[in-house]
Amino acid sequence: MIGSSERRLLQILGDWMGHDGPLYSRLTQAFVTAIENADLPTGTRLPAERAMAQALGVSRATVTQAYEALRDAGWVQSRQGSGTWVGSASQAGRSVVPAGPRPLSSGTFFTRLMDSSPRPPINMSMAALPGADEIFAEGNSIDLSDLLGVPSHGYAPLGYQPLRQEIARSYVRAEVPTLPEEVLVTTGAQQAISLLAGHYLQRGDTVVVESPTYSGAIDAFSRAGARLIPVPVGNDGIRLDVLAEALASAKPRLVYLMPTFQNPTGAVMSEEARRQVARLADQSQVPFVEDNTLADLSFGSHPPPPLAHYSRGGTIISVGSMSKLYWAGIRIGWVRGPESLITRLGQHKVAADLGSSMVSQVLACRILPNHEQVQARQAKMLRTRLDLLETLLRERIPEWRWQRPEGGLSLWVRITSGDAHAFADQALRHGVAITPGSDLAPDDAFHDHIRLNYVVDESLLEAAVERLAAAWQAHRAAGGPQREAVEVKV
Repeated sequence: MIGSSERRLLQILGDWMGHDGPLYSRLTQAFVTAIENADLPTGTRLPAERAMAQALGVSRATVTQAYEALRDAGWVQSRQGSGTWVGSASQAGRSVVPAGPRPLSSGTFFTRLMDSSPRPPINMSMAALPGADEIFAEGNSIDLSDLLGVPSHGYAPLGYQPLRQEIARSYVRAEVPTLPEEVLVTTGAQQAISLLAGHYLQRGDTVVVESPTYSGAIDAFSRAGARLIPVPVGNDGIRLDVLAEALASAKPRLVYLMPTFQNPTGAVMSEEARRQVARLADQSQVPFVEDNTLADLSFGSHPPPPLAHYSRGGTIISVGSMSKLYWAGIRIGWVRGPESLITRLGQHKVAADLGSSMVSQVLACRILPNHEQVQARQAKMLRTRLDLLETLLRERIPEWRWQRPEGGLSLWVRITSGDAHAFADQALRHGVAITPGSDLAPDDAFHDHIRLNYVVDESLLEAAVERLAAAWQAHRAAGGPQREAVEVKV
């Protein structure tokens, strides 16, 4: 039931949805207008996020993002336990945070991770598989004797040496000569990217990234104060002509790429394209970060070796993880690069956490030798789920368009009308969580795309698509801002 304060606020905000851009951006601007017009005087207490979301008929994530944007620009203030209230308009900035993806700490991903609602939606926004059987089988058999080989104090900032050796061997098998000393174990790939951002970037530096791309990388580079230069992605991965131009004109400090089963498009960079990218890296001497966290999730043709295989200058740094193939809860990732870089990153890691969990690293050592077995089983499961999802979508929402990937965890879908943020909110009201495309774009693009992860169990996929179809009907019936659909082949 909507309270009197929420009802009054709805009247003040008016037809805030009838504007352009992501929902949180429209809501933010509506609040700013109300504050500037003194409709919301200094000291006015705003409703709690959940109550506001219910009153507006949007997801809590939309309200969270809007409140965060208002706080960043100085329009409102918040205090733990005291709520959010309007600050002095004279002290606020005259512009709000521009439309585009918000950092994870205030965005949809973080909000849904923290969601404790009693009836959570079917989650097609989370790119995480259930834990592989080996994780729990080996975890149950670990006892204290397994830890006798670790340093007595339990700290290993660069990583448990047997695990570093195992990761190095995996690169050797992938035709990338690697020594254990060239591997740093991290707490997931997200920490690996954040450590690299902290090491290489200062506020105002530029980073070349694919568009669209992994939102966690956008977050890490944005928090380091970097300016992001987007380069479009095609069937062969990043557009090489635009990349070369960006290297020449923007003088970036770092380049971040996902050459294999790119997130979210699923694109795979061809072998010839990899040679050209490696050549650009060697010639420019700009560090290129290749994120290979999805590279093991192949259920089609075998992808080419990593970018580092083609480099002769040592400028390509590799990031990997066990989260996608094995289980996100194990929190094991790594960086592969020159030993001097690994040492310096290790110093950053000491300041961050003194070293990743030793128990997780010992467990990782025990299950990595089962890599081929786990990979084959997970690939079969993913192929089955993707087949089912595609069949259901063609039957229930035949106007949507996508290109089938040969690996990875997600389907990059172009919707044919309306704004993807508005549809994502509609889908959430129908009980399905999805990711709007602009959340994965550093340049506020892809308002006509959504990402659907097909990690959902087959028993839930049919219900998920039925809910999506109902949400799509409601979305089209509601009208609202329409964007011209542009065909993008990836």
